[in-house]
Amino acid sequence: MIKFYHEMKKPYLALLNNNIHLTIRWLGGFTDGYASFSIFKYKPRLKFENHLKELELFNRIKDFLNISNNLSITKPRLDRSNSNATVSLDITDIHILKKSIVPLYSKDGILKTKKFKDFNDWSFVLDIYYFGYHLLPPPPCAAAGGRGGKLLITEIKNSWNNFRLSTHRMSRQTIKRIYLLILILRISLKLYFHYLLLMKLKTVLDLGEVLII
Repeated sequence: MIKFYHEMKKPYLALLNNNIHLTIRWLGGFTDGYASFSIFKYKPRLKFENHLKELELFNRIKDFLNISNNLSITKPRLDRSNSNATVSLDITDIHILKKSIVPLYSKDGILKTKKFKDFNDWSFVLDIYYFGYHLLPPPPCAAAGGRGGKLLITEIKNSWNNFRLSTHRMSRQTIKRIYLLILILRISLKLYFHYLLLMKLKTVLDLGEVLII
């Protein structure tokens, strides 16, 4: 037991000497245990957090992801005797999340726990935010139920926070109904994006006809 305790106290980086590069699958496992896909004020974020002794490891994760985000260090809480200093990496840049993070974690088998389901819903919210749907009025279709983008984000966030907890007591019919609504909204959102793209294309074509005339 004493030997096991001391092994647990060693930095995670002990498994990765300077001659071994981080891999996508290693990062997936680390994300399962020490990262969270979340939403803050309707904006998606990915946050890694661990003991301060993993500072060097977090710098290597930054290099692996090719990002320049500053690491945050939190001091131990004075009101808790077992509190430790922590280091965190908070990724909130919407373009980095869309262009780098989503393709990385979308690969088969990278995430293996409940985190994979969180990632799928989080990716949908990211699309809503990335394409600016959170700022638009409800799309002109009954499936949206008259809800704007921000209300849609809130509904998705609440669904994954509640329905995956073992203590949740909402009826199965209610759960199925809301998830069906989310599925319909996913399809409606894609159709709405295509509609906007076609309108933009039509405007360009109309402008081209005017210039030719």
